[in-house]
Amino acid sequence: MQIVSNLLENAINYSQAGGQVALRYQKEDASLILSVEDHGVGIAPEQLVSIFEPLHQANPGPTRKYGVLGLGLSITKSLVELHRGRVWGRSEVNQGSTFFVELPLRQPGHP
Repeated sequence: MQIVSNLLENAINYSQAGGQVALRYQKEDASLILSVEDHGVGIAPEQLVSIFEPLHQANPGPTRKYGVLGLGLSITKSLVELHRGRVWGRSEVNQGSTFFVELPLRQPGHP
């Protein structure tokens, strides 16, 4: 729940008023793929590589509607990795962002 909450909160915070946010999921082989897409301010390619680092904010300026600490994606990455998954994002400035989470449906050693 925390993973989805963090991704949705970021998508909402960085979207324009009246913008849309989409949460999607699908099963692929032995994994669950989640995606959260927004049509907000987007992230520059040079920022996207470090977006999962603690206290990193790609858009710390006036486009932020709410005060954020820059911990959401770092926490998300840690939680995803605890579940032996992976997280990544795609983005384009002024076009929005999509973040993906892949989680194994079964943990090794569990039925």
